[in-house]
Amino acid sequence: MAVYWGQNSGAAGSLPYQQPLGAYCDDDSVDIILLSFLYILKGQGGYPVLNFANICDYTKNASVPVFPGTELMHCSDMGVDIKRCQEKGKIILLSIGGATAQLNSDAGTFSKQIWDLFMEGSSEFRPFDDAIIDGIDLDFEQQSQFDTIQFANNMNNYFKSGTRKYYLTAAPQCPYPDANLGNLLAQSHVDMAFIQFYNSGWCDNSKYGLPHWPEVSTHMSNYAAHQAIYTNNTAKVIINSQ
Repeated sequence: MAVYWGQNSGAAGSLPYQQPLGAYCDDDSVDIILLSFLYILKGQGGYPVLNFANICDYTKNASVPVFPGTELMHCSDMGVDIKRCQEKGKIILLSIGGATAQLNSDAGTFSKQIWDLFMEGSSEFRPFDDAIIDGIDLDFEQQSQFDTIQFANNMNNYFKSGTRKYYLTAAPQCPYPDANLGNLLAQSHVDMAFIQFYNSGWCDNSKYGLPHWPEVSTHMSNYAAHQAIYTNNTAKVIINSQ
């Protein structure tokens, strides 16, 4: 099972606030945790901006440190939890995008930053200190000029130079083909696709549920059928219901 963690969305529905990342690593049913989100690609100083709601958000908590000249937060506790989760066999991915994303960088610069800030590259600014995430997820919910294919190809090349297994995933919306990630899925190596059954019009399971499942099944069949023409025809297609 894959879970998106970081936006405290349950609290909006009167559920308890999300717990620190490490708390979810004790759940044996969870296999993949997606840290959500890196939502601004190019902020102050040319560095990206993260938001993890009540866990690490300098705009709501002045005690959260920010690297000098940037809006990039230093989330040390999350770094400790990332390593703890990985020791328990969890795959930890950083999800880029979200509903309010600003996709305002170029693919070449941004891919190098991601490798340096969060993986095996080198930077004076490391949001999670020496913790190394297991890959990147693209959750682009609006159209932009950002070249997702170049970014994916760059990241896959960085992954090949690394010393561990990395993953590139995407979160297309249920209606096929996805307007923002369809070309990425067709033309780049993607390891997993987390199909969104939320924020997807009549495909939103929380609003419409079973009455629309015949149409939903058609779209899922399209994803499965076209998996064979993706650059990585072993990519996993995963149902993603928020």
